[in-house]
Amino acid sequence: MQMAVANQSTWLGPSGFASWLEQQKAQKVPPRLDVVMFGHVRDDNDLPRLFPWASHLTSEEQRELLGSLKPMFCEIIPCTAMTVGILIPPMDGPELLATASFLQAQQLLEEALDFVAEYKTRIVCLAGLNGALSFYGQSVMEKAQKLGIALTTGHAMTTTCVFRTYQRAVQDLALDPSEDRMSIVGLGSIGASFARLLLRQRQRPRELVLVDQPNRRQRIEQLAEEFRSSSDVKISLEFTTPEGHLLPDSACYHSRYLISAISSSNAIDIDGLASGTVLVDDSQPHAWSRSQAWKRCSERQDIVPCDTGIVDSRCIGYYSYFPFDFTENDANGSSLSWSCFTEGLMKMLDDDLPSTIGEPLIENVLRYHRAFDRFGFAIPALRCGPRLIPVEQIRGEFHRFS
Repeated sequence: MQMAVANQSTWLGPSGFASWLEQQKAQKVPPRLDVVMFGHVRDDNDLPRLFPWASHLTSEEQRELLGSLKPMFCEIIPCTAMTVGILIPPMDGPELLATASFLQAQQLLEEALDFVAEYKTRIVCLAGLNGALSFYGQSVMEKAQKLGIALTTGHAMTTTCVFRTYQRAVQDLALDPSEDRMSIVGLGSIGASFARLLLRQRQRPRELVLVDQPNRRQRIEQLAEEFRSSSDVKISLEFTTPEGHLLPDSACYHSRYLISAISSSNAIDIDGLASGTVLVDDSQPHAWSRSQAWKRCSERQDIVPCDTGIVDSRCIGYYSYFPFDFTENDANGSSLSWSCFTEGLMKMLDDDLPSTIGEPLIENVLRYHRAFDRFGFAIPALRCGPRLIPVEQIRGEFHRFS
């Protein structure tokens, strides 16, 4: 399906890619997709966004349907200086996480690289679980290089986005973190990079609690030593259950700020949070329930549960019409792009910006952090799922919870 909107077009849904190819052929223009994001179906709510009738299927039926398909574009989006696309494989998030599916997921990534190379793609962004499943891009880097594709996990830009969402919450709520405790749940690529970026700021929390699974003790202890040597912030360690869930007496339930970037679903109990907690979650799947968080936020107004990982990209004429659960996704489209995708968009604007393979170096995170302002990208209003957080209503009461 093609939609014509405000002097530009977007090609939407399973038939959109074919329609785009037909138009390129009719205009005698070689089909070119400058930046492609490799995403995936996250849960039972995602596949019906492509096929509305799939909402009547069970989870198992949806998975069988998805597995019978080929990798497909859910949208082709023309921007001011580039054309970009969002590609999804025939596997959903839970299946990608399954050990038995790991090699198949790797094979799908390589096949997808071959596919997009036919359309002169310059940059591929590994979104969601694709980054972790490819060892942060390292397992398919050689393949991408042979095809002349710059590969990135987008984790430098995602780190910037998580930090700026936290920063926006601090500013919108008129808070001062200097006397507060922050807990970071998950010290993988995003969590560790966020901590490094945070500790380079003038405004920092009084205490930082590093939280991860017991089998990651050595890494967490090394990070704690690094952070203690580079700042005067008090650093504490804590470990979850082996499955990645917080213990009932976790310091996270007594922290002003709770940043999470993990892959354990609902690891954080919303009811256990102290009043006055600001949450910022970049987890796949979600680290805490959006419905429970919104209920508490709207009824008691004593927590601020923020989604992150999305960037306002209107500065490059980016408007998407795919029905993601963004507040702005209406007849006028949405200028919001995923942060990992935004890294590819920014690299297209400035080829000197580095690709992120492996864990992002703090020097590269800082380069994207500066480029974010230089190009005019922005963090959208704070939200929990598709709902905007009523910051104006909450701000006045929030300080009494300190």
